[in-house]
Amino acid sequence: MGAAIADDPRGPFVDASRKPLICQADEGGSIDASPYLHTDGTAYLYWKNDGNHIGRPTHLYGQRLTTDGLTLTGERVRLLTNDKPWQAHVIEAPQMVQHDGRLALSVLLGERLRHRRLRGRIRHRPDGSTWLLYHAWPSEAIGSVTPGRQLWLDRVDWAEGKPVVHGPTATPQSLAG
Repeated sequence: MGAAIADDPRGPFVDASRKPLICQADEGGSIDASPYLHTDGTAYLYWKNDGNHIGRPTHLYGQRLTTDGLTLTGERVRLLTNDKPWQAHVIEAPQMVQHDGRLALSVLLGERLRHRRLRGRIRHRPDGSTWLLYHAWPSEAIGSVTPGRQLWLDRVDWAEGKPVVHGPTATPQSLAG
């Protein structure tokens, strides 16, 4: 993984670093980078090693970023390992989310989810509702080129500080509370 910057969100982006931000080649590589900016202004990066790609354990990591977001600083922390049978060999797509003053690390776990929801983001709306926006294959066409992965949107409720996703749904979702 690397870090590139631009003066405009449309680019062009330039990576001026001399080496990768993270490159865990001995662990299958480093993928699924997810930055998080805490309310205190501290930035963090979460990611996974791609161990499942090479038959090795998969770990989720977290590490603080410098204020410019371009360099890792402090100690790298291993947050989670795919060591439970129900996780199959997959944990991926980490995202730190803050809700009601508490932090929740959202991840995708298990072979079934890996084939359905490959990457998603939890977002809070100004009205207080929470939604999971992700791409996935329809259940009748998993792995297919046509129609391919599609954009899905499901409501998220919070029960005892934990996110509960209402889905997957295959119908249009109303943003009304």
